[in-house]
Order: sequence, then C-alpha cells, then structure tokens
Amino acid sequence: MILILVQACDIPPYDALMAAQKDTWDKIEHPETKTIYYISSDKTEKTHFKDNVLYTKCPSGYPMLHWSMKIACDEIWDMEWDYVFRTNASSYIDKTLLVEFAKTLPKEGCYCGIDGGSYASGAGVFMSRDVIKILKDKLDDSPSDFEDAYMGIILGRNGVKLTPGARRVIVDHTNYSNIPHCYHYRCKSDNGDRTKDINAFYAIYGQNKIH
Repeated sequence: MILILVQACDIPPYDALMAAQKDTWDKIEHPETKTIYYISSDKTEKTHFKDNVLYTKCPSGYPMLHWSMKIACDEIWDMEWDYVFRTNASSYIDKTLLVEFAKTLPKEGCYCGIDGGSYASGAGVFMSRDVIKILKDKLDDSPSDFEDAYMGIILGRNGVKLTPGARRVIVDHTNYSNIPHCYHYRCKSDNGDRTKDINAFYAIYGQNKIH
C-alpha cells in the first residue's frame, strides 16, 4: 500500500490546485493507494482530519513546512501503508505506474526521489516506514527555508542514503501533446502562474495517461 501524501494549501491560488488534483488524477481509485492532503494551519485549534485533508496545527509558510511534515508523519503512523510517496500541489500522479515502480524499491531504507544534491527533491519522493520513523522522531521545530534539503540532512545523519532510479516528467507548458508516461509529472510553472499547472493536470488527464 502506498500512501500519497500531498503537501497542499487552502489559500488562493493554491486551493485551486488541490481541487484540480482531486478532479483529475486523484479521481481515479486504485486499491493499493490512498491519498491524504496535508495543510499547515495555525488557525486551527488542533491537528485534525476533514475527510482526506489533514490540517496540521503549525505556522504556515516555508520556514515551517518540515514541521508540518513531521506532524503528518505522526498522524499517519498507525495507518496501513508500506511506502509514503510525498508530493506537492503542482504534481500529477499516475497511481498505476506509481504502484508498479514501487515494486522495484527496497522495503527498508527507501528514500527515492530526484537527486537535488545529497537529498531527494520534495516534489516526489518515496519513503519506507523506517525512513518515515526517523523523520517522525528527529524533525524539530527549528525554522528552515529548505524543507526537502533539511529532511535530507536529518536522514543522512541517520545513515539513510538516496535510493537510485527515481523518475519524473517535467511538463512543457508550451506543448501538451505526446507527454511521455511516468508515475510523476512535475507541472509547476516557473513564472508562478498556477493556472498553467492546472491546465497541465487536465491535459494529462485528457490524454489517457492514467491506466
């Protein structure tokens, strides 16, 4: 079982990204996956679920995103899953290909994402239970502007190395035709226009990239 853990946001324009994810790739059910969207919220009285959205009692903003991830790890720990695939609001996921790729991964010590230079890119990374346990136990509430790099530092200190083989497609927003098949599509537009990310979601969805 793969738990797809999406770092999300309910503030415009990012709330529209979560809605579009739910209306495209996450609309397709797969028996070996479950999706949870987690959102940093310092306005909530306590960490809680609302359907499949987890509101973490945590200051919003980049410096505390790793702490929101730690809280999410706490909340999901007792659920049934073999891997977490942590992704973000501008990603499109092909669940079938995600499950197929996970079959090639080690059951322990799995930390598989695109190499960002000694750490896995937070846009899409597989982590096994023992790796999530380290994050759950070791992440602290010290501010950091680089969530994925900081998590990589913590894991490296605890003997976890990058697992090779990660894949992803970076979507070309000038041409949505013939997008290659992959379990992870990075749809984030570099100019900050989140409507382009959403357009990419629907373009992939409409081209039968799901199986």
